[in-house]
This record gives sequence, structure tokens and C-alpha cells, in this order.
Amino acid sequence: MTATNTSQKDLIAFLDWLAGKGMMNAQTAASRKAAVNTLLSALDADETADVTKLNLDDVARRFMNKRPGEVKPDSVKVYKSRVQSAIADFKSYRADPLNFRVALVPKPSNVRAEKATTQPIAPSPIATSAAVHQGAPTHHVFVSPSEIEIVVPIPIRANTIVKIVGLPSDLTKQEAAKLANVIQAFATVDEPKDSP
Repeated sequence: MTATNTSQKDLIAFLDWLAGKGMMNAQTAASRKAAVNTLLSALDADETADVTKLNLDDVARRFMNKRPGEVKPDSVKVYKSRVQSAIADFKSYRADPLNFRVALVPKPSNVRAEKATTQPIAPSPIATSAAVHQGAPTHHVFVSPSEIEIVVPIPIRANTIVKIVGLPSDLTKQEAAKLANVIQAFATVDEPKDSP
């Protein structure tokens, strides 16, 4: 288990989670997972304990050196690009889970388009009907397999989201009621009464 929960295993679980929630096309997630597993096979287990700190140029070079003549350089470039995208999304999610959007780069249609700079396309946020009425998107919670705590974002009113951090994954109803009582004690303003 890593202290930061950024291992190769955590990255793979994150990609599975994105596909499962429909936040990323399942085929895209599968190709990124395959690239992660293929490219990082050049590393030892301890080297993949924190994928966010990898130098992918070095990893690609080591991969090519371990498989001389087996893999074309163009294929390694594709693997590296997919791993880079997977890690970028992983880092982006971990930095700000509430505002996370998968960054997808469209495939170029021809050789000229390959040379052009592409900008990430951010899909619209996933929202429930209740959240749409309140003007706040609903955000999904990703729990890494190495984590034992959950972060829960709760939209309480327009432009106000409260994050509950550190909930154990085995929270009981009695413990939840205790937490609710503590939160109620912080309330300083009553709900506005409807005028007649």
C-alpha cells in the first residue's frame, strides 16, 4: 500500500472506475489500461508505486531496450501518449475531484491534422435532475483500492458544496446519526419561513 495511493494498481482501478461510471468510453479506458500495463512492464514493482512521478521518456526508452526489434517505435509513442493521458487525468482527479473532467484529445483525420496542436475537450458534467434544479452538478466519488476513507461532496445550495472527508467505508447508521448531530450543532441560521 502506498502513502499517496498513486500506484499502477490505483491508476488501473481509476480507469476501470471512469469506464464503469460512463465518464470515459470503455474502449478508450481499455486501451489506456493496456498501454499502462504494457509500457510499465519495463519497470520493477517498487518503481510503479507512484506513477505520477514517472519520467515517461525514460520508461519508453527502457521498454524499447528490453524488447529490441519486438515493438515498433511508433507503437511505443502511442503507448506513451495513452499512459501520459491516463496519468494526467489521474492527477487532475486527485487534485480536484469535484471539478474533474476527462480530457480527451480528438484523433486527427489526416497527416496535416497530426501536426496541428489539439486542445482537450471537456465533456459536460454528469448531473441528476435534482442537481440540475439546484444548479450544481453531481460528482461521483472514486475510492482507490489503497484508500480506506471516502470523500463525499454534497451540494447544499447554489455555488456551495461541502466535502465530508475521512468517512470510513464501513460507517454504521448510528455513527452517521452522530455525525448528523454534530453538523446540526454548527447551524447558526434557521431556514427562512415561507411568507403567507
